[in-house]
Amino acid sequence: MTTSRRTVTQGIAWSVPAVAAATAAPAMAATEPVIDETVAYRFRGSVYTDHNWNLSGPYNGYCYNSALGQYGGYLTSLTVSNQKAHGTSPLGFSIVDQPRTDGSGMSPTTMATLAEPVQFVIAYPTGMVDTARAFTFTNGTGANWTAPTRRTVTMNNPTTGRTQQYDVFTFTWKGETTQATVPDQTATGTRPQSWAGTALSGSFPVRTNYCVPSTLHWFSNYYAGGTAAQLGSQPGSFGTFTTENAFTGLVRSNNPSTGGWVSSQQ
Repeated sequence: MTTSRRTVTQGIAWSVPAVAAATAAPAMAATEPVIDETVAYRFRGSVYTDHNWNLSGPYNGYCYNSALGQYGGYLTSLTVSNQKAHGTSPLGFSIVDQPRTDGSGMSPTTMATLAEPVQFVIAYPTGMVDTARAFTFTNGTGANWTAPTRRTVTMNNPTTGRTQQYDVFTFTWKGETTQATVPDQTATGTRPQSWAGTALSGSFPVRTNYCVPSTLHWFSNYYAGGTAAQLGSQPGSFGTFTTENAFTGLVRSNNPSTGGWVSSQQ
């Protein structure tokens, strides 16, 4: 906001004749803050999941997953973390300064506020996780996130075209929703700094009789303020963040073009 300035002259007595009519002071025009429409910011986050199996099945050590029509191994462990180096995304998550839209340089670092607490969702084929037992946080990250809720959803995997049931686990972040944006360091090959208190890592209890196929497809996504309904088939209601310089952006997966689907191979 622009503040008007008045010059004050000292040592002069101002007098008004008694018969003079009162005159209203001239109105000062209000000045609206200038919105910089060239700035841009992006929500970025990491996720990593890992599973192990053993080859003790009846087919030369392999088992057969009849639902998927694939051979594999019996599941022994299943972990999730956003602290594994992957590309140039920050470990955890943060809101990252982006190039100005007019090409004049980088957007300035400022404060950003999430409209809703960030939620992280990860979905595995039903049967992998022993849902009668609890998720175990590691490295003290349970202080940052709530224990996951679970629901079962039938989803179509656009990679394989196969429709099947998934157990969807949702973690809700408990950290400070207003923090500073961070400089983008992609050009130097260095990942951006993460927001404070965003680390998440731990392990799911598994069903050791589940036959994991050699290529496992799973779904993960960051979002906020929505329901994550119809995961994998449409974006759903993404949450938003706003910055002090009036930019509004979406909280969404790092891979919006694929809807958050990821494959891992043994």
